[in-house]
Parts: sequence; structure tokens; C-alpha cells
Amino acid sequence: KMVGIIGGLSYESTGYYYDKINRIVAQELGGLHSADLLIRSLDFYEIEKLQSAGEWEALEKIMKIESERLLSCGADIIAVASNTAHKPFENLSIPMIHIADALVERLLEDGLRKILLIGTRFTMEEDYIKGRLIEKGIDVEVPAETKLIDDIIFNELCKGIVKEESKKQLERIVSGRHCVLGCTELNMLLSGDNYYDSASIHAEAIARYIIDSVRK
Repeated sequence: KMVGIIGGLSYESTGYYYDKINRIVAQELGGLHSADLLIRSLDFYEIEKLQSAGEWEALEKIMKIESERLLSCGADIIAVASNTAHKPFENLSIPMIHIADALVERLLEDGLRKILLIGTRFTMEEDYIKGRLIEKGIDVEVPAETKLIDDIIFNELCKGIVKEESKKQLERIVSGRHCVLGCTELNMLLSGDNYYDSASIHAEAIARYIIDSVRK
């Protein structure tokens, strides 16, 4: 089955998704297999302006239009290559591979019931990701340094800028705890056994959906 991906949020993470999904599909299915995808890459400048202004109704309309566009072009299901951009889907009935559902499955598989969540200030402060984890019995802690983390994401990572000092700051905040990287760009700075990278876990779930549909 075909997956429609809403990306460009930012282009850095969308490129990661495309590469990761295709590598998993090729490895699992062998031969010349690759992932059956439709990608709608949006202009993040316009999306981020609406996010910062709190214009979530306008973003909901955009995401509804873009999802329906992908579905009308043959996609069977939608995936959004961003944590923050899942918020406009709270009130939409769109078939999707939700990033928080993939996270919940992985955390419960590993027996984790308490995690630190870092991401954009929206992801850390609101419930569109956090609430889904809590509903499944996972205790979610959010650090006090929300502005610092948000600034690193939008002013550096979304622009492809990787700073060693920012990595050290985030490592200090995490302080060795089990941590969900609740922003799809954070894997540019952080990796290791105690990190649960939402982008990687989500991409794996998308790849698994494609692989399972081919094998049926």
C-alpha cells in the first residue's frame, strides 16, 4: 500500500524519513524493492508562522487539504514527518500512522513507564503527543528549559546547523535519563541507548506498514 507523507516540516527531517524508510524496505524485501510513497513537501516558513501565532484552526485546514490531496492521488494512509504538525490532526478523521502510537508501542515493548520528553515548546507543553503517552500509563516528565530547547530546534537544527555546544546543553538537560526525542530533528544532535528517537521509530512503523502490505 502507498503511504502519503506530509513533509518539509523541516526538510532536514523529511530527508531522514525518506532515507530510513527506503533502507528498511530494501533490506527487508530484498532485490530492487523500495518504498511506495507520495511526499508533499510544504514550505515550513509559512507553517511555522502559523504555529508561532497560534493559528491552529488555519493549520488544521491546511493539513486536511493536504491529506485529502494525497489520498486522492492514491495514498492509502497518511504520515506526518513532524511531531508538532500532529497537533492540527487532533480533530481530524484522517487515516494515519500516528507518531505517538509508534512511540507508545516501542516504549511499552521495552517496559518503560517513565520518560523525559523534549521537543518544540508545543510538544512539551501540550497534549497531542504527551497525552497519548499518558493515556497508555507512561509517566511523562518535561524539563524546565523549554525555551532553550525550542530555540535550538528552530534556530539551528531546522536550518541544518549542528553545534557541539547545543549538544552539550541538551545532554546536560537529559542527564542520562530515558528520553523521547519528540522532535524529528533532534537526532541530528543526540543518539544512544537512552534516547527514543521519534523520527526513527515513526519511520520504522511506516516501513513496516509498507512491508506488511507487500507480503500479504
